[in-house]
Amino acid sequence: MKYTRQLLLFVLLVATAALWLGRPAPPVLAHANLVTADPAPNTVLEQSPPQVVIRFTEPLEPEFSAIQVLDVLGQGVDSGDSRQDTNDPTVLIVSLPPLPDGTYTVVWK
Repeated sequence: MKYTRQLLLFVLLVATAALWLGRPAPPVLAHANLVTADPAPNTVLEQSPPQVVIRFTEPLEPEFSAIQVLDVLGQGVDSGDSRQDTNDPTVLIVSLPPLPDGTYTVVWK
């Protein structure tokens, strides 16, 4: 009877561990979503803006976040100073030199 109780306890422990380890992991939300952009997407401007400012739904990791502005050939045209706003960790900023008329694409990671 002593071994039966120990065996039953062992089986219950193994079953509990298997159920606990086999449960699905909770979802991980690792990406911030775009809230606003200035200039706004698909905007036609009279003149080149001095910078691009993008706001996200949550604070960003500066070492993994950047903005780049590309011309129609895919060449970078921004000033290369992409940075997180010092007053708001949900905002990325990149400066722009004066740009000629054309179509530009803003990408971020």
